[in-house]
Amino acid sequence: MKGTPPKPLPIKAQLLVNKIWQEVQAQPETGVSPERRDALYRAIWPDIDLSGARREAMLQDDELLLDLAHTQFGHLAVAAANHVLPIWDRFATPGQKTGKGMGQEVRLPRWILEIAQDVLKERIEPLKAWEMLGDFYDLVTETASLVPYPVWCVANSAYKTLSVILGGECFPSARDQQSAGDTSDDDPVTIAASACVWDDLNAPGEWWSMYPNHQPFQFSAERALGFWEWWLVTAIPAASQKFPR
Repeated sequence: MKGTPPKPLPIKAQLLVNKIWQEVQAQPETGVSPERRDALYRAIWPDIDLSGARREAMLQDDELLLDLAHTQFGHLAVAAANHVLPIWDRFATPGQKTGKGMGQEVRLPRWILEIAQDVLKERIEPLKAWEMLGDFYDLVTETASLVPYPVWCVANSAYKTLSVILGGECFPSARDQQSAGDTSDDDPVTIAASACVWDDLNAPGEWWSMYPNHQPFQFSAERALGFWEWWLVTAIPAASQKFPR
């Protein structure tokens, strides 16, 4: 792996990072499984709650728990979504023919991420951001029929970032009880990774009309390795050093 984190992670977390990187190198098409990511997050933030219970508490008590662990995890999610913004920009820049048909959606991922960062910096009330989440969901869904799959993943990673910052569930709460083939995973990083690693060979938006048989896609092992190396070496250590406002 290239680079050295400015400050070491907890030894358990660093050993897990090294192990995960070996696994990604061996099978880049697999990425980093929910189980591995969950274990890594808990090695860094032992008390983190990614079950969705914080969302329920916010809606009941009008207050969102944003302690150090959840703030740092929020910054990690923002970093992953920000990392893939150039993929969106290459397609959906105002004035480009490829962005034709897009109105306010042109700024969609940046708009969502601005709100996410405002929540982390306590510049906006979490319940106000929650009220916007439904509108963002509708816009992300509408965008699916206008853009290639990797471009849509950029917007979706931003949406999932705001959702998990607002206490939404990141992983299935009982993976051992999932039915076969259930791959539910709302971690923003895995969606951002999809934006990096896939090329959509369909016409823009065609993948959505073909879902779930949205082929042909083409996988890039080189980009997968680049993304996951960045996430493990740069994004995670940087997020673990963030401090709340």
